[in-house]
Amino acid sequence: MQNQKPVEKISTLTQEQAAAVEKFIDYLQEEPKTVPAGDFQSSLDSFIREHSELLRRLAQ
Repeated sequence: MQNQKPVEKISTLTQEQAAAVEKFIDYLQEEPKTVPAGDFQSSLDSFIREHSELLRRLAQ
């Protein structure tokens, strides 16, 4: 699975998982352009705080 492109990986997810990935991508694109491109962890932490219920349901 490591050699798969992101689109191929997403296509194997459930609808709910794919929707969560899409929301996360949208969230990353909304980040202010002043945030360094390498600040992925900060974006991830913020997404987890804002969407904890969705992530909890996906983990079940």
